[in-house]
Amino acid sequence: MKISYFYLLLSFIAMAIIGYWAFYIANSNNDHNDVVVGIGTAISVILTLGAGLGFSIEDGRVNVNIKVLCLVEFVVLMIVNFCYAGFGVSMPYYVIVVGLLLILFIGLFKKITDIREV
Repeated sequence: MKISYFYLLLSFIAMAIIGYWAFYIANSNNDHNDVVVGIGTAISVILTLGAGLGFSIEDGRVNVNIKVLCLVEFVVLMIVNFCYAGFGVSMPYYVIVVGLLLILFIGLFKKITDIREV
């Protein structure tokens, strides 16, 4: 596994910008859980974009599978995070859904990286 520090830095910058954006949307709706939304979005962004852009694996097929997984998970998590920020769903539902999606992502990421023959 090779680390690309430039793309990892871009992921951290995107994390800060998108996390603040979600915080701003939740705050403009007078949602009292706006900080949780900002932090949850930031964690979602750094896990998916950091893994998708910041790391590359020597095996080409596995590398493509990881990139596709990270992109799909990024899109799904952004939809969930911004729907919550915009519509203000109950906090326990937000934490449970985002937590389960992140656990699913980490499990699939680990499983794909352990595959030696695709």
